[in-house]
Amino acid sequence: MDDFVRDKLSEWKLSKFIDTFKEQGIDKDSIYCLDDEDIHHLFPTIGPRRNQKQKIPKSLIHLLK
Repeated sequence: MDDFVRDKLSEWKLSKFIDTFKEQGIDKDSIYCLDDEDIHHLFPTIGPRRNQKQKIPKSLIHLLK
């Protein structure tokens, strides 16, 4: 895990998942490649899962600007 992922999870109010992302080796490149199965594994409850699925595409658009 890198600082980018840690910062993004904090920004998205998902900091309680930092350890999970670290254990899974999620970095700046892989966070934007997560598919539905990955997200379901990382976020076992619906609320955080929906939150994450909405924010990843918005962040991609921001990075492309």
